[in-house]
Amino acid sequence: MQQLNLIESNLKGLSKNKMKTIKRIAIIGNAGSGKSTLSQRVHKITNLPIYYLDQYFWKPGWVRPNPGEYKKMHDAICDKEEWIWMALI
Repeated sequence: MQQLNLIESNLKGLSKNKMKTIKRIAIIGNAGSGKSTLSQRVHKITNLPIYYLDQYFWKPGWVRPNPGEYKKMHDAICDKEEWIWMALI
């Protein structure tokens, strides 16, 4: 929790001009590491849209998409101008 508070404090401390230049943030971590909490906090500060990898990767019933289908979806999100990309490692 202290690390989340430190990140949040650092983001809030950036100047408005600097905040305007932040357009893409990748948050990657293990299960239960606070990725969703951090993504929500960063979103509140930056107003960047959040894309949760699990929502795009897994099909109903936890079925994996074929690699070509996943690559197309992944590339479409990465090509957007603004995002917070939250992924499990």
